[in-house]
Amino acid sequence: MDKLQVLLVLTQKHDEHKIAEIETVLSLKNVNCEISIFSNVEIKNKNVILLKGSKNEIENAAILTSKENILIIDLAYSLKTIKKVITNTIDNFNEVDIINFKNKENKFTSFFNKIKYFLYNFILSVFGLPGFLNINLDFQYLSEKVVNVIKNTPTSPNHMRLFNNFNGLETKTIELEKERVKTKSNFKFLILAFFLFALVIITVALTIFVAIQYNANVDITKVILVGLLLSLLFLVLSLCCFTYYNYIKRVREK
Repeated sequence: MDKLQVLLVLTQKHDEHKIAEIETVLSLKNVNCEISIFSNVEIKNKNVILLKGSKNEIENAAILTSKENILIIDLAYSLKTIKKVITNTIDNFNEVDIINFKNKENKFTSFFNKIKYFLYNFILSVFGLPGFLNINLDFQYLSEKVVNVIKNTPTSPNHMRLFNNFNGLETKTIELEKERVKTKSNFKFLILAFFLFALVIITVALTIFVAIQYNANVDITKVILVGLLLSLLFLVLSLCCFTYYNYIKRVREK
C-alpha cells in the first residue's frame, strides 16, 4: 500500500483535541501514513508547523511541502465527518488519483446547483478560466502524481485543485452529510451582487409602471426598450459579481 500524508489544517484552538482521535483512527487502519499539522494558532502539540496567514495560505503551504499522496482535512469539522473522510480515503486511494468529497444534496438543491454552476462556469469560460467543481473545499485526496503537477505549476495549489484542471485522471466523488462551518469571507462583491439584483427589480418595476401609465404615447416603446436593456445589464453584472465572489473564495494565493 502506498504511503499517505495526512495534512491537518487547524485554524481554531478549540479543535486541537481532535488530533489525538485522528491519530488513533489512523493507527487502527493498517495504513502507511504520516500526519502533518499546519496551524495559524499556537497549540501544545510539538509537531505542529506554525504559519502566519489565512486558512487558504496554510493549505497552499501544506501542499507545497508534501512529497507523497496527500489527504487534506480541515479540523473545523466534527470527528464523525473527519472519520468518514479518512475511512473512505483509505478504502479507495490506491485506485484513483483524486478523491473529492461533496456535500449531500436533495433533488431541489441538486437541480439548483446544476443551474448555478452552469452559469458560474459559463461566465468563467468567457474569461478563459477553469470552471468550479461542486465539491466540499475542505477535504480532498490527491495522488503523488497530482501533487507533483501542482508543485510544478506557477498557479497556487488551491487554485489548481479546486477548479476543473485535471480532466482525464481517475477521480472519485464521495458524498458527505452537510455540516456548517464558520468561515471568514470578503463580502464586498456579494453585497454588490445583491445591490445590482435589487436594481434589476426596481428597473423592471419602473418600466412596467411607465408602460401602464403612458401606454398611449408613441415614444413609450423606446422607454420600455431602455428599461429592459438596463435590467438585462444589471442582471448580467449581478451574476458576474456572484461568480467573482465565489471565485475569490476559492482562489488561494500563495
